[in-house]
Amino acid sequence: MLIRLEEPVFPGKGGTAMNTAKAFLAVATMAALAACAPAPAPMAMTGTPADEQAIRDFFERVEAAWNTKDAAAMTAMVTEDYNGVSADGEHTMGRAAYNETVTADFAGERPEGMALAIETAYVHWHTADVATVGGPWSVSALPEGVPNTGSWMCVVKRSGDQWLMSNGLVASFVPPPSGGN
Repeated sequence: MLIRLEEPVFPGKGGTAMNTAKAFLAVATMAALAACAPAPAPMAMTGTPADEQAIRDFFERVEAAWNTKDAAAMTAMVTEDYNGVSADGEHTMGRAAYNETVTADFAGERPEGMALAIETAYVHWHTADVATVGGPWSVSALPEGVPNTGSWMCVVKRSGDQWLMSNGLVASFVPPPSGGN
């Protein structure tokens, strides 16, 4: 069967063989051009050595702010949408709630010589601007029976020229009871 160009290809739809051929040619041309286009540059999946050092320095500032009971400095180091869970299971959502929590925590008396030590054991990059960071912590001069070691983990995000905590988790080490099976 021979199709004449002026004959409708889809009767009742008004299409012609010429229109169908033009549409096919246009789609085929766009597909060929898309296939030849260069792939977008891959997104950087790691930060630089300077970024990693900046994150490690950041957690030294967290330690210093905690040890001096500087709630304003601690609060300035979290994102507006911060989410965290403390060692006692308290869930904190948002910078304002974080500020309330650290302000209340810092209002009480501390034992003489009490100090936090944070070790940044790892920095795991998700993108060049987001990393998971964690390690052990310890607190000196706590009363007998109070857990004084544990681990921590945070997600940090680059915000302009600084790093901020967006998520945090703190866990205390509690040894198993002695003499049990």
